Amino acid sequence: MKRLILLSLVPIAACLDAPTARDNLFDPASTGVAVIEGVPDTIESRLATYALRLRTEPALPSDVVVRWEGDGVQILPPATLTPIEASYIAARHTIRARIGSRSDPRVIERQVIVRQRPKTLQMECTPTCTMDALAVGVEVRAQVRDSLGSLVAGLVGDNAPVVVARDTSVAVRIGISAVARGDGSTYLVGSFNGIPPLRDSILITVTQRIVYALVICPDAILEVGRTFQIVVNGLFDRNNQLYRPTPPTMVWLPNPINVAGPPPVVSTASVSPEGLVTALQPGGWSTKLVIQESGRVIAECSGSIVAPSPF
Repeated sequence: MKRLILLSLVPIAACLDAPTARDNLFDPASTGVAVIEGVPDTIESRLATYALRLRTEPALPSDVVVRWEGDGVQILPPATLTPIEASYIAARHTIRARIGSRSDPRVIERQVIVRQRPKTLQMECTPTCTMDALAVGVEVRAQVRDSLGSLVAGLVGDNAPVVVARDTSVAVRIGISAVARGDGSTYLVGSFNGIPPLRDSILITVTQRIVYALVICPDAILEVGRTFQIVVNGLFDRNNQLYRPTPPTMVWLPNPINVAGPPPVVSTASVSPEGLVTALQPGGWSTKLVIQESGRVIAECSGSIVAPSPF
């Protein structure tokens, strides 16, 4: 009879020990294996995406829903992580997976570092890298991007890329502008002291263009046969800066005004290509100064020839 009772107690003891022999994965105090995987310890691009997964031992039942959340990162259903806050300055963010009860869930956390790693440096100028006037500038940008092409944020102060001009007689950088100082061309070189160091360059060209000429011409010539030299006082670009290169060939056009009457028709004045005006008949006269190569007008002169009074 005693042997029968002893055999009956063995399976009862086994049943009593079973609940404490294994861990409940859904218990907030559980120490069972639960690890967030699918994402590296350091995220180096703003547009990087990762498929998160929760590994547990034993594995979760297939119908269990994992609730994901994070600070400084975005997690899209069902479990795709992408950074929403990323810059050159490293920041630590937390990813959380919640399982079990909504009111008292088990929370599994994973720390990740988000820091944009500079991969490329590209020099750009807006709207163009060519200038046609002095003392004006174009915007110059040294664009630093991560491995997926996003601009790296937070590059200010000592972390900002440096841009210098190889020839400061042509263009000089002031802030983020290249300002023309004379005709010619030079490279603007951008550099970023990262790991690895990044460099790029862009060619800036300055070709000063004449827009107008300042001239002195007579309003009235009081004597037929008299001559007058039109004086060119200066050539200027669109920014009212004095044109510095060697001037192109310029010519004055003939006076188009003729005196009607018996043949032959006579012009009121003759104008030489050099700007020498000779009064021929009373009346108005005019001429234009053009750049010979392009035919572009850069100045006009007009006046009148007045016959002297007999009194």
